[in-house]
Amino acid sequence: MTLRGYLGLVSFNNITRLTFGKRFINSKGEVDEQGEELKAIVTDGIRISGKPNLGEFVPWLRWVFKDDNEALESQDRRLNKFTRLIMEEHTIAREKSGETKHHFVDALLTLQKEYDLSDDTIISLFWY
Repeated sequence: MTLRGYLGLVSFNNITRLTFGKRFINSKGEVDEQGEELKAIVTDGIRISGKPNLGEFVPWLRWVFKDDNEALESQDRRLNKFTRLIMEEHTIAREKSGETKHHFVDALLTLQKEYDLSDDTIISLFWY
């Protein structure tokens, strides 16, 4: 593996540990299933967001860009499913241990009751 590959793995591990409180890459450099899903979500998000969609600006042209709209909806469903799974894992872990970890997901989840935030709001705050 090249230096670029190692630096990419280290960056991915640091970002995911700070954000999700867990690593998606083991000591052998193998990415687990959730890590692959996260990478695919981010890659697809960059690809989709970099593509101009005139249907967003000219409503009567939306029918022309039907495939783009379906791709956005699919990406949104995938992102929601992934995030809800992570949130559920953290909620179960917090209930078992009785303590909150110091990372972004737990921070948002602990503020959820205090500020009466819905799961959709948490997901929006997390990704946007």
